[in-house]
Order: sequence, then structure tokens, then C-alpha cells
Amino acid sequence: MAVNDVQTFGAMADGIEMITQLITRYALFETVYLKHDEDTEVRDIIKPPLVKLYAAVLRYLSKAKQYYDRSASGMLRRTRYYGILLS
Repeated sequence: MAVNDVQTFGAMADGIEMITQLITRYALFETVYLKHDEDTEVRDIIKPPLVKLYAAVLRYLSKAKQYYDRSASGMLRRTRYYGILLS
């Protein structure tokens, strides 16, 4: 794995960690602000940006999965290639 690959791998892992914190935080946020039926005005104001945030999270997770899938398959190919060369 090249240095740039290691840096990208680490940055993706950091992003996933941040997303897990966001999901936890906003699950609580939803419980406090969106589950109460009495304040529909607040819910109507808060819900659209929250949906946009969750959509962005899903896009990031999709890209992270694609990156890790490519990275893992590349590592497997390199391992097989070097294994053949070393044997």
C-alpha cells in the first residue's frame, strides 16, 4: 500500500468515525425535537435539513464502501501477484 493509499484509508476511517458520532448525536436530537406531536412547526423547520444531512451521510458511506471494496480487491490482487513471484 502506497503512502497516499494509507493516508486515504485513514481519512476514510476518520470520516466513518465522524459519521457514527453524527448518527448517535442526531438520534438523540430526533428523540428530543422530532418525536413530540405537539410542536409541528419546529418539526417542519428541523426535519428538511436533517433529511439532507442523512442523505449526505448515505452518499459518504456509499463512497467509502466503494473505496474499501476497490482497496481490498487491489490488495488481494497484489498479494496473489507477489505470492506467485515469491514462490
